[in-house]
Amino acid sequence: EAKKLGAKLKDASVTIRAKTSEAESLYGSVNAAQILAALKEQGFASLEESMLQLEAPIKALGTYDVPVKVHPDVTETVKVWVVAE
Repeated sequence: EAKKLGAKLKDASVTIRAKTSEAESLYGSVNAAQILAALKEQGFASLEESMLQLEAPIKALGTYDVPVKVHPDVTETVKVWVVAE
């Protein structure tokens, strides 16, 4: 089960739209809860926030690789795109 979920996550990517200033810095940040919500919209209902291994909230536009630990032996990376609203 965990390996199947990991295989699906391997190809997953999410786009998070965030408010930015004129200098393109984020107002606030993108956190694990926002990434989780975007993944759940794509059908990853069994994921929990604690599975996302986000070291710190994302505070800039760009592309980020976020590890998701679906099982102690299975970790996959999800690509997160943070774009201006």
